[in-house]
Amino acid sequence: MIIKLISNRIITKNIYYAIAKTGIFIGVICFLISKFIINGFFDEVDKKTRKISGDIILRTDYFSNEIFINPSEIEKILEPIKKDLSHCSFISYKSVILLQKNGNSAAILGEVDTHSYYFIDKKKLKSDYPQKIKAAVSESFAKANSLSIGDTITVAYFTDELINKKLEISELYKNVFFDIDEKLILISKEDYKSLEEDYIKTCKIFIKQKKNEKQVLKYLSKNLPEGINAYSIKDEYSNIYDWLNILKKSLTDFSMIIFFITILNIFIVGIMLFLESLHIFRMLLIFGATKIIMIKIIIKVVFRTFYKIILYANIFSVSIFLFLKRFSIPVNREVYYIDKIPVKIFLEDFFIVNAVYFLSILSIVSISAWILFSEKILSRKIW
Repeated sequence: MIIKLISNRIITKNIYYAIAKTGIFIGVICFLISKFIINGFFDEVDKKTRKISGDIILRTDYFSNEIFINPSEIEKILEPIKKDLSHCSFISYKSVILLQKNGNSAAILGEVDTHSYYFIDKKKLKSDYPQKIKAAVSESFAKANSLSIGDTITVAYFTDELINKKLEISELYKNVFFDIDEKLILISKEDYKSLEEDYIKTCKIFIKQKKNEKQVLKYLSKNLPEGINAYSIKDEYSNIYDWLNILKKSLTDFSMIIFFITILNIFIVGIMLFLESLHIFRMLLIFGATKIIMIKIIIKVVFRTFYKIILYANIFSVSIFLFLKRFSIPVNREVYYIDKIPVKIFLEDFFIVNAVYFLSILSIVSISAWILFSEKILSRKIW
């Protein structure tokens, strides 16, 4: 009865209460949506990177022309940890010069297999060697060099002598990583082997469970032959993961600002509840109520006031999540590596966010009430 009486002292007609309540509602929504977007970006970009490039990359020094990866030797080394691995792909890349009328430029010639650039139609890369080798390039590569399907390009590279090869563009694919794809020319493994001896300089290892990545890396660092190094996908594509960390930090900072503003609003409403109901607390004090009892009352009043707001904010946040999931909002692929804003709910994060809010409310209100329910304040004439 007392709790209901105190709750009714502040009604929605009070403009300060309405503003504070709206601030709490918006704050919870912004905090949750930021979390959904952070989860989505990390999950989507990380999944995409690992699907194309593997979880761990073995490669020789970029500047070494004498050290190569021996597949049978690597497979023997991987045998003791085979249970942790999904598969591995042995890939070769080489630096070439793209010869053009308006000037030459540097490019990378690489081979594509089942797991590397899986979305490329391998049938379109079947060539009639040595007459013409078919190749796939990214849309940005084609645009930068004014190319389309059916056009022929010439690349030059050195072995014992300078060799020129003509390639026919048979497929254009959407960029995955712009800084790499704008220089990359992909041909089939068979065609690549026909250009030179089977010198392999990269091995992509795919792990069954991401949690075993550190364990596998530790094993490889101890057992790989000299000149071949193992890199986690985060080290190999540090620019992408650094960008993800910056994005995470920005959204986290924004969420924390919103969080503190929300807590401030809760504190303000708590003060208003106290001041509006001061005479009731004085009466309780006269009838022998202790400070602890009055603190319990004010905490119950605050939770009674705000649990519905936070509940509605959660429901509204999930509605926005479902909207973003259903109706894709496009983003610049060149900047964000993906075509649309990704969102993802991790249930543990969802519960943690709500638990943090409720525990923060409990802490703020308890401390504030302990200060406010001092004899000096309760005995002071407010009006």
